[in-house]
Amino acid sequence: MGGPPPPTGTPASRRAKSRAVIIAVVVVVIIVIAIGSYVYLSNSQTVQVNAFIAYAPNNVCGLNINQVEFTPGFSDAPGASDQFEFIVPNYNLSSCTVRGVTTNTSGFTLSDVQVPVTIAAATIAGPGEGYLNLTVNLPGSGFNGNLNLVFS
Repeated sequence: MGGPPPPTGTPASRRAKSRAVIIAVVVVVIIVIAIGSYVYLSNSQTVQVNAFIAYAPNNVCGLNINQVEFTPGFSDAPGASDQFEFIVPNYNLSSCTVRGVTTNTSGFTLSDVQVPVTIAAATIAGPGEGYLNLTVNLPGSGFNGNLNLVFS
């Protein structure tokens, strides 16, 4: 018939339950943060240029015949600007002058291109060399591939 209500637990068992709940909440929060970080980092965009490829439609410095790959590439955030100095070879037996450099790779632009650059003639020891400085302005979204430099 009526007796006393059943015991609700000792204070020690209530504390143990509270600790278990707190630990479970902390574990769930850590898992949510880890998953969120993974998703954010895997979706974050980068611009990965594997190599610079030189083209010269008018065969400036013999570059049309001797396609040149400037390496290594680089990686940076979309929208960044990076400065580079390239050694440009001359495969001709007379000096040549690079008067302009552009890019036909979508989303990229060049600025601060220091031209004209006169490059010494090739010798038996190898091609002549000159230095080209320029700034590459990266696209506003992710990219992975080669960046074409078109010499004139």
